[in-house]
Amino acid sequence: MKDVYFFTLKQNMKGKGFKIATFLIPLILFIIGIAITIGMAGGNSDENDSFKVTKLYVNNESELIFDDFDYYGVLPWEKGKIVPKNEDTALLLNITDGADGICYNLSVPENSVLKTDDAKELMPSIDEYMNIIIKADMIKKDNPLISCSDEELFKACTPVVANYVTVGDENANLGASLFKMIGPMLIVFVLYFMSLVYGQTIGKTVISEKVSKLMETLLVTVKPGKLISGKILAMFSLAILQMSLWIVCFVAGFVAGHYIALWKYGEYTNIILQIIEILRDGSNGPAFSVTAVVLSILVLFIAFLFLCVLAGMVSAPVSKAEELSSFFSIYQVIVVVGFMISYIIPLKGGVSPFIDRLLHIVPVTSVFMLPSDILIGNLTRTESITYTAILAVFTAILAVYTGKIYKARVFYNDSGEGTLKRFLKK
Repeated sequence: MKDVYFFTLKQNMKGKGFKIATFLIPLILFIIGIAITIGMAGGNSDENDSFKVTKLYVNNESELIFDDFDYYGVLPWEKGKIVPKNEDTALLLNITDGADGICYNLSVPENSVLKTDDAKELMPSIDEYMNIIIKADMIKKDNPLISCSDEELFKACTPVVANYVTVGDENANLGASLFKMIGPMLIVFVLYFMSLVYGQTIGKTVISEKVSKLMETLLVTVKPGKLISGKILAMFSLAILQMSLWIVCFVAGFVAGHYIALWKYGEYTNIILQIIEILRDGSNGPAFSVTAVVLSILVLFIAFLFLCVLAGMVSAPVSKAEELSSFFSIYQVIVVVGFMISYIIPLKGGVSPFIDRLLHIVPVTSVFMLPSDILIGNLTRTESITYTAILAVFTAILAVYTGKIYKARVFYNDSGEGTLKRFLKK
């Protein structure tokens, strides 16, 4: 089997297609990773280039006694009627008496580099603080002999706000929701594309000796089972090499783009890293942890091996080149049906737990669902390991059956039906 493996590997590494898939595509993915990260940083460049408020000046011309901003905590503050000309990143808070009570407004000085939007962003926290101050001021006026300190009075007037967060709520963050939809879609499409491309290549490789009439010569030194196993494993290894290079180069491009963006724009918000953090906090399993990433990649390889073995099983009974297309259409139908079911049904939502478990157990659907579901934390660690083990067992069984079909076809001219009966008896 080792000789068949290396011979098949060398034969398929000679063409232009191998060089393009192994060297050109990873380079393109590396550039895309850089472009995506820098593009996101550039989209936030206006925010990065904008000036931030650094100080607040408070001008109290009202009857407000309690006008202490020591507990504001958002910005340093100072009492003053105007903002000094040398402080071009400070805002002025004017507090006056109005017909309906205390009035206040936040203004941007003429010499300031700040914009009206900067004042608007700060206004909600000013509103919240002023409401506390006005309440504390009323208590202090109504109870002039009150013995508590200003800090204790401020704390007493501060309302208690309870925030309720539903873990895993997809509507809590639009970006996380989109990522949970688009992320699996990308993985599914890559696996689907590779299954069709390499599946056809495996089919041609499996029947090559039958077509060239070299089967009798090879059978002198190699058993049929080892012959087809060597061919499938060689194509699988080739595909895994290319897939690994694609993943590594894209991630490397993303990381390189991140550091280029930091160098170019300074501090910026990496949206993808933010979304990953949100998914990690709100997932059922360890989303994007080292364990999840490693297990997801392992499952991706096992899933692709299953599809390679399936392509070999469908091609095993073929003895003529013109028959390959009709036999391979069976493989295409299985892959397309599995892809459609695994992708469309979860999108509709409301899938029952039984159907969900079934989709993760049946190999033609689990191969498309498991890698992404493990990565983004849709499955617990126990579920991930269990479903991975089931897929591995299915792959092993299918590999043994494929070898028996190939052997039966070579020696007995068996179409595969008799092989299935003999296989089930054992």
